[in-house]
Amino acid sequence: GKEKRQLAPAEESAFLCTLRKFWGSNQVSVLAAPFPESVLEVRRIFVAAAVVVGVHGAGLGNLLFCRAGTHVVEIACQQPHCHYFGHLAAALDFEYWFVPMVPRHAHIQMF
Repeated sequence: GKEKRQLAPAEESAFLCTLRKFWGSNQVSVLAAPFPESVLEVRRIFVAAAVVVGVHGAGLGNLLFCRAGTHVVEIACQQPHCHYFGHLAAALDFEYWFVPMVPRHAHIQMF
């Protein structure tokens, strides 16, 4: 569900700050729900992207619009089926990083 793919505002702010430091970019845009309805608008956003960071899901299918050399950071579950976008990234000559999700409350040991 949607609520499982969102960062708390403070976490999002820290995450965007880290992205800006890592890529040295002054412009980091957040594309969130509601997603643009126009395919042309989505294409315009993704073709201009130097870096795409996203949680594993259908929205990353828009990587098809990105240019070769685009950096892709996929935050995904650790199961083998969550590597589709890594294969797409390799086929389209992207720089790809897989960041495994850690389950919430993973630090709490259950008995």
